Amino acid sequence: MQIGELMQKKSLSHPSAPLILALDASAESCSACLWQAGKEAAFGRIEARHGHAARLVQLARSVWQEAGCDFAEITHIASCTGPGSFTGIRTALAAATGFVLAGAALPVGISGFAASLGKLRAEQPHLACLLLADTRRGSFHACPVKAGEQADRITEWPDAGLADCVQQAAAGMNENLVIAGPSALLDRLSVPAGYQSVPLDMQAGLIAAEAARLIERGAVLPALEPLYLSAPKLGPARQTG
Repeated sequence: MQIGELMQKKSLSHPSAPLILALDASAESCSACLWQAGKEAAFGRIEARHGHAARLVQLARSVWQEAGCDFAEITHIASCTGPGSFTGIRTALAAATGFVLAGAALPVGISGFAASLGKLRAEQPHLACLLLADTRRGSFHACPVKAGEQADRITEWPDAGLADCVQQAAAGMNENLVIAGPSALLDRLSVPAGYQSVPLDMQAGLIAAEAARLIERGAVLPALEPLYLSAPKLGPARQTG
C-alpha cells in the first residue's frame, strides 16, 4: 500500500477528539509534547545542540507514557518542518513519519513561523508582526505578516540589517508591528526603538497547539515535508588528485 493510500485510509477512521504527539528538533534543543483536550498533557525537553537523533524517539515515548496514554490512542503526529537546523529538522520529520507508519495517527507538518504566528494571535487575533528565525550563520530569516494574513514571504538578512528589515516590513503595514523570534536571536540583534519584541523559542508545545487549531477548523493538514530556506552547510570541499 502506498503512503498516500495509507493516509487516506487512516483519515476515514480517526476519532473526533484529537490526541496529538508533537515533535521539534529545529533549534538548540529537542522536545516532545502530548496535547489533549486543548492543552499540554505532558511535555519533555532536552537541551542539546547535537545528538537529537539518539534522543528524540525515547523522549517522545516518555511523554506519552507520562500522560498515561497508549501509543495506539494517538490520533495525530505533528512535527516542526523548519526553518532551523537541517539535521534537526530531518531528525524530527523522520521520527514523526516512523510513528505515523507504525500506528493509526495522521501526519501534520507545521512550520515554525506558522506555530509562532498561531501563538501570538491566540492572544492578539488582529496582530501584525515580523517573525524571525536564526540561520546560525550570522544572519536571520524574516517573515512579515499583515493583520488577518498568514505567514508567506520569507527573506534572509545579515544581523546588521535588522533596522532595514523592520523599516521595510513596517512600510507595508498600517498596524503597529510586533517583532517575535528566539530569545537568543533577539538578544544578539538590536531591535529598533519603538517596536515591541516578543521572545518566542520554538518547542513542541507550540507545534502541537497549531496542529490542534488546524484540526479544530477542519483545515487541510500540511504534509511532513521540510521547509528548507537555504542550502545546507556541507563543509570544505574534498581535495582530489
